[in-house]
Amino acid sequence: MTDQKYTERIARKTALECSEVERVIELFVVGLIGELLRHGVACIRGIGCFELRHVAARRHSGQLMPPSKRIVFMTRPVSGFRCAELLQQVAGVSRDTARTCIRELAASFRSASSAREEFRLDGLGSFILRDGRYRFEPDHALEELFNQGYAHLPPVDVG
Repeated sequence: MTDQKYTERIARKTALECSEVERVIELFVVGLIGELLRHGVACIRGIGCFELRHVAARRHSGQLMPPSKRIVFMTRPVSGFRCAELLQQVAGVSRDTARTCIRELAASFRSASSAREEFRLDGLGSFILRDGRYRFEPDHALEELFNQGYAHLPPVDVG
């Protein structure tokens, strides 16, 4: 996470130092990316779900653009996705610490969105205010990772 105040918030609620919180959240993001790669969806209770969607080849400005994948975020109730267990597994923290981290991460997200502040999860992307709406923008490197299979396909002029 980029904003120190959210890292400090999580640290206050757990027995972790701020540097440990940063490491735990970083590992959690890596776990979420793994879930996206394996299952096409990754959710955070209290925040919502990230979904990997296929975009078919399409015409744009006289060219046929190759297919791609993009990450879409949807706010919705999360059930069945065990983010605390994922955090426990990837970061090696206790069950209580994992649950507290997830709960405080969601509370930090809600605080940032209410204040219309950027909320960044390094390696995954940022929630920012754009065109009067709070939107998710994935990290460019992450989009490149998901689109490696299409990298060799150039746009084709279709006149």
